[in-house]
Amino acid sequence: MIEEYRKNEVRSKKIIRIILASCIVILVLLLLLKLLSGIRKAVILPIKKVQIYGNTYIQNNEIVKIIDLDTGSSILFFNRKRAKLSLLQDKRISGIEIVKEYPDTLRIYIAEKEKKFLIKNLINNSLMDAEHTYWLSSEGVILKETTGRDLEMFPFITINVNNDDIRIGDLIDNFMVVGILSSIKEIENVYPEFYKRIHSFSVNERGIYVRFKDNNYRVYLGNTITREKCEKLRALILVLENLYADMISDNEILEIDLSFSNAAVRKREFKNDL
Repeated sequence: MIEEYRKNEVRSKKIIRIILASCIVILVLLLLLKLLSGIRKAVILPIKKVQIYGNTYIQNNEIVKIIDLDTGSSILFFNRKRAKLSLLQDKRISGIEIVKEYPDTLRIYIAEKEKKFLIKNLINNSLMDAEHTYWLSSEGVILKETTGRDLEMFPFITINVNNDDIRIGDLIDNFMVVGILSSIKEIENVYPEFYKRIHSFSVNERGIYVRFKDNNYRVYLGNTITREKCEKLRALILVLENLYADMISDNEILEIDLSFSNAAVRKREFKNDL
């Protein structure tokens, strides 16, 4: 009887010790969590250097702001996936890679969309009154404002319609400009020599006009542009150059109307700008 009582007493003490030990463990864990929280505020392995590569249009400070990086950021707790998703919200960026280099360096590799066109929004129907020139990607994203130093290297698009202000990072939504971009992207791949001859596109309330670098042709396409229209125009110009080149003087241009299924061609004197 006494022996059994002692066994029960030992068992009870053992249970009490287990409960006490569990409580101590829980208290220690809570204390550790509190300490870790305090340590995180003090910043373990703070990010001291951010190295950014590949960005031309987007400034370094823009990138740092987008990924919400500040003096309290730790490389240990920095979330690369969330930072990538935030950066890809910028339409000018096509790809992103972020590398942690311990103990304190973040490397960010940016792939930006390629510039393919120049675009201006005209005022008072005059290129001289246009305020700004921008780089435009083949997807229609406004990449960056640019100067006039390299304007002849890329096809030009001028807009003279009731259009909202052009903003960097926005996607152009004018349906005629969208048609130009998609059609010319295909033409560049199939007929690069024809693509290189194109000087500019002009978009207004009547539709789309094309001008060539040699200034011998002015083309009206109507309010739509397709790859098929561009191919028809290329074939027509080849025929005109092979058969009628000697009949066109230096002071004459050929005006081509491709707004209908059948093309109309007429001579015009004096090479005035569109």
